[in-house]
Amino acid sequence: MKPNWFIGYAVTAGDWYHDVIAHVPPGTRTFHPDDLHLTLAFLAGVDESAALEAWAVALDSHPPAVTATLSNVRPFGHPKRPSAFSLTIDQGNDALCDALTQQGTLIRAKVGLGPEKRGPHPHITVARPPRRADDAARNTLVAWSKTVLVPQVTLELNRLALYTWSKTYSQAASDPSVSQFRIVKEAAL
Repeated sequence: MKPNWFIGYAVTAGDWYHDVIAHVPPGTRTFHPDDLHLTLAFLAGVDESAALEAWAVALDSHPPAVTATLSNVRPFGHPKRPSAFSLTIDQGNDALCDALTQQGTLIRAKVGLGPEKRGPHPHITVARPPRRADDAARNTLVAWSKTVLVPQVTLELNRLALYTWSKTYSQAASDPSVSQFRIVKEAAL
């Protein structure tokens, strides 16, 4: 299986992150603090040379640095079978929507992908249900997401990174102490 590639804003996890995931239901896969990001453009399973070309387009398209505040954790994916639970964005959401639409579309076009079919929804994924989660487990996660206190922090989204899977990606799926992704390239905005 080819590793996925994506370009995103690198998110620095502070103490606030540990508070967000402190009470996730048992079996939930939480993200390693180094894996927190806000995706600008998902490139899927392209080869490394195509990902590096997309990276060059990302830098040339000048995505904005954005000051953001966080909002509620909500489920993402299929409405009846969510696959991710993510912090949404309050302040900075409009600027990020514009970046995902404008720069994200340019970046994806470089690797032969069309624009995202879904509208832009800036978010930072913090947890995923277990791989073989049943409806009860997913419902428990949905209930949990409604109880998370929104951290009162301001994030400076001023670093862009090209990500792919880490060498320990499969281990990271079940071990939150292991990073799922590795940064191949990074630049300040």
